[in-house]
Amino acid sequence: IQDETYQIENVHWVLKGTDTAVYLFTFHWSGLINDKPASGAGIGTPVLIKSGDGWQLLTEHLGPKSQ
Repeated sequence: IQDETYQIENVHWVLKGTDTAVYLFTFHWSGLINDKPASGAGIGTPVLIKSGDGWQLLTEHLGPKSQ
């Protein structure tokens, strides 16, 4: 995707623990695919774990918005 823009919003924390965190968000993207404008949106669910002095992304699911 050329000239891609990616934006997240509506962050909702499901779990904020000392070693684990889970949140939900909506995302929007746009850019050029084969020189033609393209865009999309969906929802994301990341799971973070505490690792050393910081946080690490354990897994993330991106999917379509619910109808």
